[in-house]
Amino acid sequence: MAFKSATPTEIVPAGPEEILLTLPRRTIPGVLLHQGEIMRSYAAQAVSDSDVALQLPTGSGKTLVGLMIAEWRRRKFEERVVYLSHQAAREPGSGTGPDSVRADGERLYGKQ
Repeated sequence: MAFKSATPTEIVPAGPEEILLTLPRRTIPGVLLHQGEIMRSYAAQAVSDSDVALQLPTGSGKTLVGLMIAEWRRRKFEERVVYLSHQAAREPGSGTGPDSVRADGERLYGKQ
């Protein structure tokens, strides 16, 4: 008799701000005030928009906000999500190998 694998049940929080709290190996206690405001604003006003751009000052945590929103949408709506970040494509160790593709569709090779 073959083993049957149970599909893991994912917790679907009420909003993207709470996704961080469901992560088992998080190293930060929670989101910052301005990050939480952006996520709550998205959930209240922009959840039905097909494209969303985040505008925050440099170093204020746009990547975390974007990833929490993407993960929340993936869980809540059972969607496939693609998160594109111009900076992440150029950071060392972020997948800039021959199989990596930039947001504009151009393949990345070698050092950038």
